[in-house]
Amino acid sequence: PDRSPPIVKDTAYDASYNTGGTPRCLYIKNTSRAQADSRLAPDVEGRVIVLVNDTRYGGCAGTFSVSYTGSSGAEVQAHEFGHSFGRLAAEYDYGRTGSSTGPEPSQANITKDSTGKAKWPLWLGYNGISAFQGAGYYKTGLWRPKSNCLMRALNVPLCEVCDEQIVKQAYVTVNPIEN
Repeated sequence: PDRSPPIVKDTAYDASYNTGGTPRCLYIKNTSRAQADSRLAPDVEGRVIVLVNDTRYGGCAGTFSVSYTGSSGAEVQAHEFGHSFGRLAAEYDYGRTGSSTGPEPSQANITKDSTGKAKWPLWLGYNGISAFQGAGYYKTGLWRPKSNCLMRALNVPLCEVCDEQIVKQAYVTVNPIEN
C-alpha cells in the first residue's frame, strides 16, 4: 500500500506492509480466518506464526507473529515470536521522541528502573546483564537488560532475561511435570 502505484496481491490472510504507518510492519488483516485455521492444527496452544511469501523485508506481531520469507526471515520470525508468544517488548531506542514518561511497562525485558533490580535482579552481573538505557522505542527513560539482544537487533541471540520469559510463557500453557 505504500508504493506508487500500490502493489496488491490476494493473500489468504490479507497480509499487508505499512501496517500502522510503518513500512516494514507486515501484518495480517484477516485474523478471524487465521484463528479458524489455527484451530485445525493440534496442540498449537497459541503459538501461531504466519509466513508471507515475499522478499521484501518485514514483520510485525500481535496475536500472530508475522514475517516475510526473505534472507533474514527466520531471524525476523524469531523476533516477532518473542513479541507475540513471549510478550516481550521491542528494545529499539528509536521511533519516538523525548523520554518515556508512562507507567512501568508490563513486559519483562524493559523497565523504568535504571538499575534493572525491579525486573531482573537475579540476572544482574551474569553474562553482561545490567541496565542499558534505550528501549521501547525511546532513547531515554527505559532500560533493557543487555547491550544487545534479538529483541533489539537481528543476528544476536535472545538475552537470558528474554529466554526466561519465553520459558515462563510456555509454562502458562504446558505443565512441565506430567503424571
